[in-house]
Amino acid sequence: MDNQTLNQQISAQRIIPVIDFDDLAHSQNLIGALHTGGFTIVEMTLRRPNSLAILKEFVAADFDLVGAGSVKLEKDVDIAIEAGAQFLVSPGFSRKVVRRAIANNIPIFPGIASATEIMMALEEGISIVKFFPAEIIGGTKALKALAGPFPEIKFMPTGGIKAESAAEYLAIPAVIAIGGSWMASSDDFKSGDWAGIARKSQESLAAAKK
Repeated sequence: MDNQTLNQQISAQRIIPVIDFDDLAHSQNLIGALHTGGFTIVEMTLRRPNSLAILKEFVAADFDLVGAGSVKLEKDVDIAIEAGAQFLVSPGFSRKVVRRAIANNIPIFPGIASATEIMMALEEGISIVKFFPAEIIGGTKALKALAGPFPEIKFMPTGGIKAESAAEYLAIPAVIAIGGSWMASSDDFKSGDWAGIARKSQESLAAAKK
């Protein structure tokens, strides 16, 4: 898949669930809940012992795009690609990681928190970046301030965004999509509230299209 098509699909969904989950025994429950809720694109973070195994299950399921998040080192690029990831997301900016992804022809959205990092991304040919951690580093005000000097850049803010604040981020023209975990939280995982995840997913997607 070319970058333009991938970007169009992400822009169409508008919200990317960021999944930090390690319970392999219940991974199919989670996958089913997100799919029932209408999500066709997800980001599975590489933070836990079972992350790769669950990423592979997402890839094998009926999703259009599955990304690997928390990609921090060159080796993470390699294992994510081997597991079947179709795009990568980093919490910060690393030239080595970005160049490894580009060399392997896989889209990557590096994390940025400053104008300097955006300029570094531009130097590597990156036009879509992850604004992270969004709420802690100034939220929509900071994002708008950064978007001004960089009209060629699109942002995917992630970090601390809730259902209540999603619309404010999505209203910013420079935002291609937002990432979040409010529809599939750690509390939902602990309680096994798969129906709740499906419901919140449906509500989030419906709100994003208004």
